[in-house]
Amino acid sequence: MKKPQGRKVIMIDTLHKPENTITYLEVEIFDKNPLAKGLQRKYIPKAGDRIFIYPDSNIPRFKLKKFCDAHKVSISKAKETANVFFMDDETANKSQDYFHVDNYPHLVYREYFLDYLKRATKVNDKRYTQLIIDLTNSTDSAVYVEDYYTFREQGLNKYKLDLVRPDEVDDEDPQPEVTNCEDRNRIYFIKTEEQKKAFADLENKDFYHPDAMLALLNEGSVVDKEMYDGIMNLFESSDKNDHKVAMEAMANCDYQKSAVYLLMIFYHHQNDIYNSETKTHVNFKSYLNFFKLSHGRSISIDDMIDKLKDKRLLNSSNLTIVMKEAKKVMKASLESDTEYFEFTDVAPVESIQLEVEETDAEEAAAIQSQVTIAPTLDSSPGAFQQPSFVEIGLGNTEPLLDL
Repeated sequence: MKKPQGRKVIMIDTLHKPENTITYLEVEIFDKNPLAKGLQRKYIPKAGDRIFIYPDSNIPRFKLKKFCDAHKVSISKAKETANVFFMDDETANKSQDYFHVDNYPHLVYREYFLDYLKRATKVNDKRYTQLIIDLTNSTDSAVYVEDYYTFREQGLNKYKLDLVRPDEVDDEDPQPEVTNCEDRNRIYFIKTEEQKKAFADLENKDFYHPDAMLALLNEGSVVDKEMYDGIMNLFESSDKNDHKVAMEAMANCDYQKSAVYLLMIFYHHQNDIYNSETKTHVNFKSYLNFFKLSHGRSISIDDMIDKLKDKRLLNSSNLTIVMKEAKKVMKASLESDTEYFEFTDVAPVESIQLEVEETDAEEAAAIQSQVTIAPTLDSSPGAFQQPSFVEIGLGNTEPLLDL
């Protein structure tokens, strides 16, 4: 695993009272979980690989034997004997061996904090000389004040530190307060030598997200618009067997390539899924776990967007599909309340548009890095036939297994 590059900032760890001394150190901070961000999303099995799967993973174990036999790899029960690891986001989020989390960090503008120190201390006071030098030489624009409570309530030499976040500034105030810190909701930071060593130990090991394995286990059919319409028709049927066939198709397709349509189906037919016995079968539970869905709970349009974001699948094409559904929902909602206004269009908020642009760029870079010369295809008449709906989904699915 390659650790992502973070920001090197000075962290004001503790303001000691009554001595008025300050403990500080340099830490590396990240906007996103550095362990989860480092998980690779594409796994190419190599003969001899020894795979360790962390507990609570959504990888269906019953599919692994066939996979291992086909690729000449094996499952290891101990991390020490493995060279390939699969870890999901939840496990990564709980991995305090690698980082700390601050859900309301105070990243003070460095120049502001330097001015504060100079006001609160005497010139050449040896307790603060080195700190001022280090802050002056710091390359980052902020200082991470972890012990903000003491600075705010008691202050340094009675000079209290009062911070103003960007969201606290009133633009309509004729004399608005001046922002003096960054607006951050959460940061991850590597602080201790043990955490640094733990990350260093991962450097030469291959860590993957479970989605990388699921993409291989579920290789095959992809739910496109045609197949989506077919599955939706099956759910409209009063025959429960048709519902089972629809759920088999959902469970046995490529989840990543089919993500937007799989979520759309669940959005419309969660109640039918809940009332089907097939919801408890192993394959279908794997589908639910992949998207963190509960068969007993419906989802909204926003939930679909969040789940696509979570899987880094919120690209332009998927957003367009969800927006069409969002337009129908919003149009129906508005026009049920008014006789005089007509709904015309819907657009994503700026944060979603930026997320889509980032995902599009990542996908383009991934494609560029994997460019290969395509094999020559036989283009003679009849050499290639587009598979039918039944062939790609509903008539050729792997049967679901009962627990």
